[in-house]
Amino acid sequence: MQNSIRRLFCLLTINLLLYAGALNAQTICIAEITTNNLNVRAAPNPDAEVVTQLNRGQQLIATIRDDGWVMTYADNNVPVYFSMQFIDVVSEIVTTGPDLLLLFNK
Repeated sequence: MQNSIRRLFCLLTINLLLYAGALNAQTICIAEITTNNLNVRAAPNPDAEVVTQLNRGQQLIATIRDDGWVMTYADNNVPVYFSMQFIDVVSEIVTTGPDLLLLFNK
């Protein structure tokens, strides 16, 4: 996990330098789950299909969306979502440019 976090911050720093001033900023964070059995959904909607569940204390890298949802990628690089109200943000960085989270998960 430590190496993954270091890789992410290196990619984010490079991205920030390359795309400084670009539009469509996104916040990428390390999110820690604060509840047990957090539903991870196929779309950012409380009625969307539940894909999997996460448990308290799990940490993952995700993108914070403006609509109160958090997005990350499942093992098959498909975007999945969960509510921001069930996480603590351990660390975050605002970035622009390509979706680094997808590049990082490959």
